[in-house]
Amino acid sequence: IFNNENLYKYKWINLLNDSILLPIHGIENMKKTILTMRQGNDFWGLYESNEIQIHLCSNCFFEISAKCYPVLKSFYNSKLNECATRTEFIYKVELNQTRYLVSKRFTYQGVVSYKELTHQQHCIMFHPKNIHKYLVIPKCFGIKWKYLGNYMNYQQLNNHGLNYLMRYLKLGPSNIPHIPNFFEYVYGRP
Repeated sequence: IFNNENLYKYKWINLLNDSILLPIHGIENMKKTILTMRQGNDFWGLYESNEIQIHLCSNCFFEISAKCYPVLKSFYNSKLNECATRTEFIYKVELNQTRYLVSKRFTYQGVVSYKELTHQQHCIMFHPKNIHKYLVIPKCFGIKWKYLGNYMNYQQLNNHGLNYLMRYLKLGPSNIPHIPNFFEYVYGRP
């Protein structure tokens, strides 16, 4: 898209994938957060993680201003040809694009930051011990449902918007069907 489309007609573009569910606190809260994050930032994201290195999780919600377009386009063009697998993409692109943009003197912020969470050995942003700390905050307008869906206590959260959005994903009494419990699946433990 960067190579074939004129993106300069847009002041901002965002990158997200199919496993982000939004707006969990309603459209107005999402709009307020987006407008707030655009103030004073050249790019921003929903989650700022320190796993492996400090970065914005670009597969959740990652938005860039027009002044970042040529720099990010150059970065993508140089890195994407090096990626043959999803893991290579994560290590060469996702984990490094925040650092690369900062090295070019662009400013950023995360809506939810690892700095506000309890340190965990693995996956601080999506660890079951942390998710309830930010899911209740109205500024957090989205979730990575594949990672969080089977760890949320829907009754405790009492978030009608989230419950409504999850209604077709969470068909059983406890788990989303056909989605592994991320921490048991990846790390072999809860």
